[in-house]
Amino acid sequence: MLHWADFETLVDIIFARSGWNRVSVLGGTKKLVDLELEHAVINERAAVQVKSAASQKILDAYIRRMDATEQFDRFFFICHSPKGALSAPDDRSDIHVWTGRELGSTIMRLGLHDWVMERLA
Repeated sequence: MLHWADFETLVDIIFARSGWNRVSVLGGTKKLVDLELEHAVINERAAVQVKSAASQKILDAYIRRMDATEQFDRFFFICHSPKGALSAPDDRSDIHVWTGRELGSTIMRLGLHDWVMERLA
C-alpha cells in the first residue's frame, strides 16, 4: 500500500542500513535499474530493480538485460506484489529475489516497521 516513491525510498534505506552505498540517483527515469550500489567491504557492485508488481516473465527479462550489461556482481529484484511465484535460476547465487515475506522479514530485522507505518498513516 506504499506509494511507489516511498517503496523505492524504503528499499534504498534497507540497502544503506546493510552497508551498501548508492552510486546512482534513486529511481526516476532510468531504463534498466532503480538503484546502483557499491559495497566497499566486499568490493562488489549491485543493481536493484524495484517493482510494485511483476511476473516471472518480467523478472527473466530483467535478468537477461542485467547479464548483457556485465556491470554488476549482484542483481536484486524486489517486488511487493508479485503475479505468481518469482524465483531466480537455481544456479545463480548472484541474483536475489525479494517478495512479500522476505521483504517483510528484512523490514522487521532492520527496524523499519515504524517508518513503513508512518507512510501508511
